[in-house]
Amino acid sequence: MTKTQPLTIPNLITALKKAGFTTTDTLKNFVTKDDLKAFATKDDLKAFATKDDIATLRKQIDDDQFEARTEFYAKMIKPDLKRLDEKIDELNDSLSLQISGIKDDLSGLSSEFSTSPSRKEFKKLSRSVFPQ
Repeated sequence: MTKTQPLTIPNLITALKKAGFTTTDTLKNFVTKDDLKAFATKDDLKAFATKDDIATLRKQIDDDQFEARTEFYAKMIKPDLKRLDEKIDELNDSLSLQISGIKDDLSGLSSEFSTSPSRKEFKKLSRSVFPQ
């Protein structure tokens, strides 16, 4: 029968060590600062790439990213924007037709239910009532 212990950080660390997980203590013993220095020194890095090489590399990365974005826009976004533009144009035309129909109805209703005569009718009536 196994003995159960409360889950605390020291108990968890002990259990992880027993299971074979790496801890900071084992990493400190595995890689030292001297080991890291042995991999590459500043002189090694300078010999590997100059400032001009790095600038050229950055420029190439920028160009590649620009090309990738442009290609993405051309292949993915531009067709969708074109379809949206066509749908907006269709809706605009439909809406314009509906609005013009409503305007015609309103002008017909206003002339039909108008209680005051138009200017033309008023002049005609005034001439007939008050001939000059």
